[in-house]
Formats: sequence, C-alpha cells, structure tokens
Amino acid sequence: MIKGGFVKKYLRIDEVAQMFDVTPRTVRNWWLSGSTCLQAWHPGGAIGAKGLRFTAESVQQFEQHGMQQPQDVDENC
Repeated sequence: MIKGGFVKKYLRIDEVAQMFDVTPRTVRNWWLSGSTCLQAWHPGGAIGAKGLRFTAESVQQFEQHGMQQPQDVDENC
C-alpha cells in the first residue's frame, strides 16, 4: 500500500472500508467474525478501541483472495 511516496504498514478502518466500497461497520464485522485474513493493530495495543487499524499486508491478502464476505475465506490466509 503506497501513499505519498512511502509504504504504509497500517490502514485505518475507514481506509479499508473505502477500498472495498463498504462501511467501516462492515469491515469491523468482517474482522470480528475471525474468518478473514484481516489482522488488527492499534498503537496502544488496545485493539477494538477508537483508531482501529489493520496491517497493510493482511488487507492485501484479503483483497487478493477476493474475500468480500467472511464465509468466502479459504485456508491460505
């Protein structure tokens, strides 16, 4: 994920939602399902708190596998 000439390691939940043309609530539900590649990260370690971010690598895997719904996940994540 490249933005402004540098590689981003983490994406905000609203950025992920925009990538998939869904709401942040949908992205949060995908993550909470535990059935996707999405890996959350928060600078203070308080995952699920305001400012939830996802690793760019996990978002890329999610996108490459075309997993728009948690039930579509395969075991290669």
